Amino acid sequence: MDAFIFVIFFINICVTFISNLRSTISEGPTVVNWQDKAPIYCRNYVENFTNEHSVLIMGIVALWVRVIVLTSYNTYLGKFLGVVKRLISEIFLFFALYLINLITFSLIAESALMDLPEYNPMSEAFKTLFFSSFGTFDFDAIEQARLGPRFGISFLLIFLIINIGLFMSLFVSIITVLFREF
Repeated sequence: MDAFIFVIFFINICVTFISNLRSTISEGPTVVNWQDKAPIYCRNYVENFTNEHSVLIMGIVALWVRVIVLTSYNTYLGKFLGVVKRLISEIFLFFALYLINLITFSLIAESALMDLPEYNPMSEAFKTLFFSSFGTFDFDAIEQARLGPRFGISFLLIFLIINIGLFMSLFVSIITVLFREF
């Protein structure tokens, strides 16, 4: 397993270096010295992340699998891992409902709050609502909605109340699973 993780990260380093070097050489054939190629290399490194990210994600998943395997041998962490195994269906259900909630409110925010830059494209609305569900929200910005400040504040409050309900259901399911054991 350790060799597999090492090979994944080594492949990530090689793929990143080779693709960036190839792009740098192909873009600057007239540039002879490395001082002129360095900005081209840096730009290619920032712009070409797709291949590198997929290999890096595989390496991170392999590392977490390794950590989970190692925790099963510890007496205290093994018990915790047993509880997490019983909770995995509840956790997946929570994340599915949370994602549906975020997507629904992002679509509503994109159409109803289109004059606000924080909610205009759906990706920005998704990001803003995600951060607001963890407490980073701004009532002053949402009061500037074209449908009025009451709509904006009530929209955000309804979203936050639904999120509180989702989080509370997750906590109740955790407590239910924990007390089912005893």
